[in-house]
Amino acid sequence: MTVNESLQEKLAIAREAAIKGNYAQSEHLLRQVLDANPSELEALDLMGFVLFFQGEPGEAAEMCLSALRLDPEHAYAMKGLGLCLSRLGDVDSGIAWLVRAISKQPDWFDPRWDLAVVLIDNGRRPEAVAVLKAAVAALPQERDRFSPLLELALSAPADSGP
Repeated sequence: MTVNESLQEKLAIAREAAIKGNYAQSEHLLRQVLDANPSELEALDLMGFVLFFQGEPGEAAEMCLSALRLDPEHAYAMKGLGLCLSRLGDVDSGIAWLVRAISKQPDWFDPRWDLAVVLIDNGRRPEAVAVLKAAVAALPQERDRFSPLLELALSAPADSGP
């Protein structure tokens, strides 16, 4: 087995661990991959995801920024950075990155959902409703997935916040 094959195997195991919620195991393997190859885009993406879900949005943002340095048009890193910045309290910058991710990949469900959640979490329900209505119009096949969040956004007063 070559070094590259070994790194790809670790990356695959790390991905499976993350999917199962085994973030510590995933992080451990990803650190090994990134130590050997700091420019492994998929490992940077996944590490950002893992760190975010371990409550480390600052470090996760750094992974997203590293990914964006490698590929400035990488929508997944834009989305991740948007979530991290929002969690760190820089909501407007976070929203801008989420909007940018949507513009780069307009047929992708995730950044539209995440943008609506950030808006709802920050007491900006009318904006969230507009985002969700636009999402349903842009992605009608996802109507059922967006509907519960849209109902939530419509059900609470506009001034309710975090």
